[in-house]
Amino acid sequence: MQRIELDGFTYVRSVISSDTVIFLSDLIHEMVINRSPNVQFVQDEKLIPRKAKDVHLHYPEIFSNGRLDNAVGIAKSYFDTNEVTLFASTAWLKPAGGTPKPPHQDAAHWTHVIPTDFLTVWIALDPSTVDNGGVHYLPMGGDRTLRRHVRGDVDYVLDTPVQKALGLTEDLQPGDASVHTGFAIHWSEPNTSTRPRRGLALAFAHPDIDSSDHPGMFDSFLRL
Repeated sequence: MQRIELDGFTYVRSVISSDTVIFLSDLIHEMVINRSPNVQFVQDEKLIPRKAKDVHLHYPEIFSNGRLDNAVGIAKSYFDTNEVTLFASTAWLKPAGGTPKPPHQDAAHWTHVIPTDFLTVWIALDPSTVDNGGVHYLPMGGDRTLRRHVRGDVDYVLDTPVQKALGLTEDLQPGDASVHTGFAIHWSEPNTSTRPRRGLALAFAHPDIDSSDHPGMFDSFLRL
């Protein structure tokens, strides 16, 4: 975890098996074709899905049979705890020709949660490369400051530009993961390929996470 403490991100290979990649892909496809309320579409008339939220609430079995034990273990190691709280599971479904996602920090979406120290394990379900819009990270140099964000077209984005030329990225194969803290500045470029770039993002927090100002939010949290 030394790199993630310094840069705010790291990469871990073979976090899930090829069988689990297929299993998760099939469940997410089922959410899409059933037009689950938790699936957001880029263009409804073309049925192009953008993301599917709360995958673990639709399919709690994703954590059975040790399928995601490695991902949970990464979070436990980061927080140095025997348990962690899963507070979000989102399938990102960037299609061929998909648009960029501007620079942002995940913690900007969860300022009402204490502590605001999160860890996202983004597991590739397809090869993730530069040409199909892989995620870029800005090395943080130990900086854990939450910068000012503004509401963009869809999500919160940084209020000031970042030096994208300093961004780093690595290709991922299905089952590999990129791991980043809630303070890591990251973004993705357009998918200029003919291939989708799908991934399951598991967002973890310390087991003592508190969101008492938002009653009912804990209903979607899962202690692991």
